[in-house]
Amino acid sequence: MGRIMAFLAVLLLLAAGAVWFLLENPQRFKSTITGQLSQQTGYQVAINGELSWRYWPPIAIRVGNVTLASATGESIADIDQIEIDVDLMPLLTGQSLIEVNEIILSGARVNLTVDQSGQANWTVTESSNSDAGTETDSAGPGIQVTAINALKIENVQVDYHDQQSGSQWQADIRSLTTGELIERAPFSAAFQIGFRDLAANTAFNLRGTGRLQYIAAQSQLTFNGLETSGTVSLADSPVAIKLQAGGEYGLESGNLRLESFTLDYGGLAVSGDARIATLPTTFVDARFTLPETSARVLEPLLDTELPIQTITVAGELSGTPEELTLQNLAGTFDETSFKGGVTILPEALKITRSEFRLDKVNLDLYTSPAETATSSKGTSTGAATDLTTELIPIDTLREYAINSIIRIDQLSMGTDTFNDMKINVASDRDRLGVTANANTWSGKLVVTLDTQLKTPLSNLRVTLDGLDIGQFTTIEGVTGKLTANSNLAFSGSTLGELESSITGKTVFTVAEGTLDVRPIKRMAQTIDSIRGQRSSISDWPDSMPFRQLTGEHVIDSGLRQGQVLTAQVENLNLTAIGGINLADETLAYDVAAMFRKPVEGEFRISDQLAGIRWPMTCLGRFTDTPADLCFGEEGAISKIVADVVRQDLERRGKSKLEELIDEKIPKEYENLTRDLLKGLFK
Repeated sequence: MGRIMAFLAVLLLLAAGAVWFLLENPQRFKSTITGQLSQQTGYQVAINGELSWRYWPPIAIRVGNVTLASATGESIADIDQIEIDVDLMPLLTGQSLIEVNEIILSGARVNLTVDQSGQANWTVTESSNSDAGTETDSAGPGIQVTAINALKIENVQVDYHDQQSGSQWQADIRSLTTGELIERAPFSAAFQIGFRDLAANTAFNLRGTGRLQYIAAQSQLTFNGLETSGTVSLADSPVAIKLQAGGEYGLESGNLRLESFTLDYGGLAVSGDARIATLPTTFVDARFTLPETSARVLEPLLDTELPIQTITVAGELSGTPEELTLQNLAGTFDETSFKGGVTILPEALKITRSEFRLDKVNLDLYTSPAETATSSKGTSTGAATDLTTELIPIDTLREYAINSIIRIDQLSMGTDTFNDMKINVASDRDRLGVTANANTWSGKLVVTLDTQLKTPLSNLRVTLDGLDIGQFTTIEGVTGKLTANSNLAFSGSTLGELESSITGKTVFTVAEGTLDVRPIKRMAQTIDSIRGQRSSISDWPDSMPFRQLTGEHVIDSGLRQGQVLTAQVENLNLTAIGGINLADETLAYDVAAMFRKPVEGEFRISDQLAGIRWPMTCLGRFTDTPADLCFGEEGAISKIVADVVRQDLERRGKSKLEELIDEKIPKEYENLTRDLLKGLFK
């Protein structure tokens, strides 16, 4: 037995010596390794450093300073060090089937470029594969790796530059570790990577884990249970991101399919499925759902404040980076349901088409109580109006091109309701066109705005058809159905610029209405008491019915002065000259009323009052009643009455003088006499 043990000891010693000799001469494997790598990758692989062994733990071959080049010799990658842990005996005995226990790649710089013709430097041709194969055959026997039990990659930087498109980015693989890698067998993976798009100034830093599977025949990587978290930075503003997904990725085609995904982007959680193809061009096709989400989450992403409180939406996204389409959109914001779609050209900042339908919108949810009171039926709280309010967002419209249609079944504001509303907005950065129409106040409203954005200069046309005056204004005094056509122009984009520059004309008709004649009756009664006789005006009802009131309103230069309003109802003519102050919400008009001798109608007057001008000054706030506006000043009625009586006496005095001149003065002296008496009754 002792001799047998001694014999075995000698054999082991000799075997250990042989292994030690082989381990001390790893250079014998350099040609085999480079040949196999060139054959498998199709690149020119060179090991510029020495091969050495890592003896413990466990035994592994260490390769330093490895370069990969294309068939033209252009450098693609420089690798600092690769360590390969293999089963020793199969390698030493020259077996072709090798199982790798672990591969560690530390430090690398990868340079990927696409030239002006669209040729990528990493593209492998059949000839380069054939050439690599020839070199491998001369280098030594072929080796087939049956499994890699673990892979670890650290500190790899990838630079990409597409000279054709201008795209340029950097990727930093800080760490990537995997479990056992076997053909068609799932493996686990963990990674920590960084990415920066230099052209778009975007970046992300991510870490994650997942279960993957590589299918070599299809050059396809499948994954499930992939969980990723980190930050995404747009213009140096980081946003937290989390992604859970399952699907597959084609390594050669670049196509990505997400069978399901859940994305949390800055608190905005979206789920769905997606397909992204990269050949022959990038194309995305996705379905997504955003559950009820606070609008506050959207504000930092959109870089703007939103008036809404909550939103939910589902739909489909398809298209290319040059043109994206959102279709079959359906969702809600606050109390409103909507559906529609939009097509966008992101690079051109252009909405080529969008159409949305909303069931109901309550503007009271988005305004303060004071604003609601101001906008409903023209009432006001008395607060000054901000003339810097922007009516037309000129800067935004110059940046974006828009072609949109919005339909609203019902829009409410205070006690006012607009039904079957349609708004069409078209802007090409140089010109804005808006057309809006709605059924409201028992009639129809149509508004058309045409704005030259470079000037800016706007034309505004408003058409009112059969609107019930009592429904859209609280101003007392007139009722009936209003029909009007306005053609106005103004420059600028703010309320103050509109106030100072607006010009134009409005022609209007009020049918089958009533007119509050109490102010006229009060004056008539005072005149009657002075004249000692009762006029027919004193017997009028307080609210006089009429068949038709017609008139026109001319704005010559701004709202504050120079406005001329003329109106005629039955035998009553009204003329008002003055203006309004939007900031103070006040008006000031000099008004004159004159009755013609009626042939028929309700506005009957005595012959003595026909043809007399009844002057008034109407001054006050928008919310004042006509009586307060025109007779609120102390002694106003007395002044008006005195003026009316003077006109009556003047008229009767002139008539008497004319009779005397005709009767008593010779014909040759009549004109001289009239000149001498001229101005007597002024």
